[in-house]
Amino acid sequence: MKKIDKIIITGQFLRGNTLGIYWQYYLFKYMLEEVTGLPVYYTTIEDSEINEKEAIYFDTSKFYKFYNIPFEKTYTGEKKWLASWAKIYYQTEYNQKAYEYVNSIFKNSIVISHELEDCLSKMLEYYGIPHIDNNLDPIRFLDDIMFCFKTKHKNVYKKLLKYRVPEEILYLNANYRKSVYSIQNPCVTQENNVLFLGQTVCDKTLIDNGKIYSILEHKKEFENAIKDYDRVFYKRHPYASDDEDVLKYLKSF
Repeated sequence: MKKIDKIIITGQFLRGNTLGIYWQYYLFKYMLEEVTGLPVYYTTIEDSEINEKEAIYFDTSKFYKFYNIPFEKTYTGEKKWLASWAKIYYQTEYNQKAYEYVNSIFKNSIVISHELEDCLSKMLEYYGIPHIDNNLDPIRFLDDIMFCFKTKHKNVYKKLLKYRVPEEILYLNANYRKSVYSIQNPCVTQENNVLFLGQTVCDKTLIDNGKIYSILEHKKEFENAIKDYDRVFYKRHPYASDDEDVLKYLKSF
């Protein structure tokens, strides 16, 4: 059995964003150290943090070069690097240098990640590095945050099942919310309206064939879907940015 000497918290740093990693690090660090007795680190792509004792530096530009994909580390405009991130996310090509570099960062560790890129998950699996990935559960109306966990480690998976939230809890809470809102905000539902729920400009669910899609790539289908409705409501994603082109398109109706 391989020696485990640390825990590494990581996330979607290949998209040039480390905010989610810091959030997970401070959320789980204390509990993980108390339970395992192991030191807990986090990955960073910031040159300024190379000397921080908790930080493990990952050179994103170097990793992209292994696959000959251009990458500009910038935070001023997401769309500048979205194309590169979409190409790398589901990368399946075996590249020895890329694989060895990832192993050099994560070997002898347990990796806990938040929505890690698929290509990195496969590399961790290739080297048998224990890995637990988590997502925020789509159920967002409970009193606390719920996570969805996944892992290829069978023993870890069996232990996680002990903490599964019973499905009936979700229905009980949903109906409770419905009963409260029906009293606080009584209204008559208007008929023949349609609601379009927006997404951020950067999300793994929008990746298809190495490209980030938006509603603007599906105008014909969208217009056919709404043609029989009197009014279209658009709910922007809470973290939406750079979506003025989508707003302009929807306002054209």
